[in-house]
Parts: sequence; structure tokens; C-alpha cells
Amino acid sequence: MKPVLYHPKSLQRVAENLFLVLFGGVLYCALEITWRGRSHPSMAILGAICFCMIYRINERFPHLPVLLRALVEAILITLAELLAGCLLNLGLGLAVWDYSTLPYQFLGQICLPYTIVWFLLCIPLTGVSRLIRRHVFLSPF
Repeated sequence: MKPVLYHPKSLQRVAENLFLVLFGGVLYCALEITWRGRSHPSMAILGAICFCMIYRINERFPHLPVLLRALVEAILITLAELLAGCLLNLGLGLAVWDYSTLPYQFLGQICLPYTIVWFLLCIPLTGVSRLIRRHVFLSPF
């Protein structure tokens, strides 16, 4: 029996993850440039991670109400932003962002207004996730 070097489903999962990383990184940088007029390469990485989380949550829990999924996703994005901010801004001193002047902020790295923005953005991203799954990867969601 010949050893199988790859399985088609494994290859599809790799292609899917690569697509999600690229899509999430580009989308986030584009949103940030539109919103703030600039971005940072580290934001492509954070955007890629966050979009992969959104996609997998929507894939794994399609039966949950969209607003509940969006809330969970917004909280996870806020936690990812806190970790990235502590590393990039506080640890490495890159000053990629500073929320210290915004209300309900923590360490200048996260704030309630942006958590609300993430929540609102996660609602349409649920539909985007479904479209990608159905039309790019031809799988039910």
C-alpha cells in the first residue's frame, strides 16, 4: 500500500485557511485605511487572525443567533486587540494605536466604543463568512 502524502480534504483545509488569512488581513487593513487613513503591517496579521476566528465560529455554531455570535466575536476581537496592543504598543513601543483618550478604555489598548464597532462589523461578516463557505469552497454552512 502506497503512503498517502496528502488527503484532498487536508489540502482543501490548507487552501481555505490561506484564503481566510489573506482575505482577513487585506480586509482589515482596507477598513483601517478607510477609517483612520493609515494602517500598520501588524494589523494585517491581527485582521487575519480575527477573521479566521469569525469564520470558524460561524462555521461551528451556525445554529446560534447571529447577534450572540457577533457578541462572542466582538469580545474575542477585543481580547486579541488587548494582547496585540500589550505586545506591540506597550511592550515594543510601536504606538500603532492609543485609545487612552476614549471613554471606557483599558491601558489605552481597548475601549468600549471599539468593542461596539467590532460587534456591529461582525454582523455583516457572518454573511460574508457564509458566502465564502458556500461560493468559494462550495460547502454548506
